Amino acid sequence: MTPTFKLTVSGNDITSDVSGRLVQMEWTDGVEEKSDVFTVTLHDADNRLAVPKKGAKIELAVGYNGALQKVGSYSVDEAEIDGPPDKLTVRASAAPFVDSAGKSATARKSKSWEDTTLGEIVQSIAGQLGVSAAIDSSLSSVQITNEQQVDESDTNFLLRLARRFGGYVKFAQGRMVVAEEGSGKGTGGTSLTATITKQQCTSWRVSSGGKAEGLKKVKVRYHDYQTGETKSVEAEIEKPASAAEFSDVPWLASNENTFTPPAPAASEPEAKAIAKTTAKRIARATRSFEITLPGRLDIVAGGKINLTGFREGVNGNWLVKSVRHRIDSGGWSMTVSGEGA
Repeated sequence: MTPTFKLTVSGNDITSDVSGRLVQMEWTDGVEEKSDVFTVTLHDADNRLAVPKKGAKIELAVGYNGALQKVGSYSVDEAEIDGPPDKLTVRASAAPFVDSAGKSATARKSKSWEDTTLGEIVQSIAGQLGVSAAIDSSLSSVQITNEQQVDESDTNFLLRLARRFGGYVKFAQGRMVVAEEGSGKGTGGTSLTATITKQQCTSWRVSSGGKAEGLKKVKVRYHDYQTGETKSVEAEIEKPASAAEFSDVPWLASNENTFTPPAPAASEPEAKAIAKTTAKRIARATRSFEITLPGRLDIVAGGKINLTGFREGVNGNWLVKSVRHRIDSGGWSMTVSGEGA
């Protein structure tokens, strides 16, 4: 099968103009605290390619033999010209660069959020950015007693806040999506599970264990304003964990195999939510994988893959955290990575 694509810039279809010039095209799909990105490098020996302006909208559709499926919408971040030979590289991001008022979406702000919910914060920030929002029902009702946004952009603030309560934020198809980590489902409850057989893989790797495999529980502190005391709540970790994801976090308690986040919660309900989320995250991090295979679009970040035909300890469900696609002279390939489900 031959990979094909359609590329539009500011509403203009430029596919026929760039198809014969393609050096490589890459795009990512992830649930980390970074925006999905798109990069394309084109031959420009005759210097006829126009350099797109920052903020110009790019839309990409990809498939095989002309059967295309929309991948995403991106805003141009930067363009680079280099040589020899002369080439044009355009980098773009799925996150909006300007809000609904035409101001930078990365501008830092300070604001106090009190007596609200995560869903209300999501809708407020999405409205400011001029995009629609979809949030998982399990996250929408989370109570926020008091949260300070100090010299921080709206997008970074929301990424940090959602992650605290077990969610992730993505900008996809021109909208903001806030979904639950580890569920393997979309915001509407639709299963996002794809099957991969060993024969389909170009290469694969699975690892397990780590320095923190002795961790047994998570303890989160909070201040009780009625009594004036500092209290704590705990959550059990279902299985040993790898410390790889937490290597830059202070370990405040070790003699009782307990992980304590450095920042206290604002209330007891928030402390319980954070403890539960952190325990699940540590447990999932005990196992990780990376697989390279021919390109396809049914494997998405935040979803799951079911591995079959491998061996005991590898077969079964895994959580997808990032997908990196690449189209070049060798065809369309993808690298999928993630952790235990």
